[in-house]
Amino acid sequence: MRKLANVLAYWPVPIAVFLSAFLFVAIAAERVVMPDWLVGLFIEVPEEIPPAPPAPAPEVPPSVSTIPYAPVPGRDDRTPIAYLSHVFELDDAALPDKLAAIGPVFWTHSGRGTGALIAPDLVLTTAHLFVDRGKWKGPSGLTEKPPAPSDGRIHLEICGRSYEFAAIHPGSVSPRQRLGLDYAIVELAEPACPAARPLPVALTPSDIARRSDQVFLSTGIYAFADIERYANHPHYASRGVTQAYARYDLFGVVCQPVGREDTGSVPAGTTALIATNGCFGRPGSSGGPVLLSRDGGNEYAIVGVRNSHRPNTEYNSDTRVEGAFAAHLSALVTIQVFP
Repeated sequence: MRKLANVLAYWPVPIAVFLSAFLFVAIAAERVVMPDWLVGLFIEVPEEIPPAPPAPAPEVPPSVSTIPYAPVPGRDDRTPIAYLSHVFELDDAALPDKLAAIGPVFWTHSGRGTGALIAPDLVLTTAHLFVDRGKWKGPSGLTEKPPAPSDGRIHLEICGRSYEFAAIHPGSVSPRQRLGLDYAIVELAEPACPAARPLPVALTPSDIARRSDQVFLSTGIYAFADIERYANHPHYASRGVTQAYARYDLFGVVCQPVGREDTGSVPAGTTALIATNGCFGRPGSSGGPVLLSRDGGNEYAIVGVRNSHRPNTEYNSDTRVEGAFAAHLSALVTIQVFP
């Protein structure tokens, strides 16, 4: 009996050693399943932990289509046509397609400007682009020779190509002497693609400076490098600089006509300008169509041609479609009349 008592007296020590060794090996192996009653004796089971809250959504960088610019009074407001519906609240996402017939005009002997299709094979632009540098030096040295169409072209992005000139018909061979005749009608060597829908031409309304229920839009084609705030914008940075015309786009300014400036008459009729405020013309906009809409921006018609830019001022002028200019156009296309 005494031997049995002695054995039982020493049992807790071997049992404790055995269980401790067993638990050490089990935990190290991480693959032994113990009964719940045994786990409760040696392992403290924590209370149930509530699930962690969901991680916040990662911050999404601004989309490349975010409006890159909003106008400020007194500042150059040229805005890509794709953004005009937002910046100027025109609410017209289809505007780029409506104005797809506008493109950069090049003439090797002079500079670069803007033009617009008024028929599949006719472009309306400005005459001073086609003054030969070697022959015309101002009012004291006028040339009587019309410009040669060679090396002249317009690029239409929607068509994916350029179109060569077949003939150039300026309103005047000395356009700077009478800005009211500073326009040119160019014949193309072949019709442009159907996607470039020609813009209609209308007589400039006499009440254009007094109406508030209209949109007056001055347009021009520029390279992004010409406008610092857009030159490196993500939306345009992907355009390859080695591709011809890839860095050009159509810009516009919604501005105000302030009146008519008479520049005299010629046998074919009167000549005049549209004086404007806030249109911010710059080199490259010459020849760009001045557009007017009186149906909320549903349709636009050309009522003038950009001919003048004056840096550091809000004042500019455009050749007005009336008199001699309108007579020249009416021989080629239908002239509309605004109500």
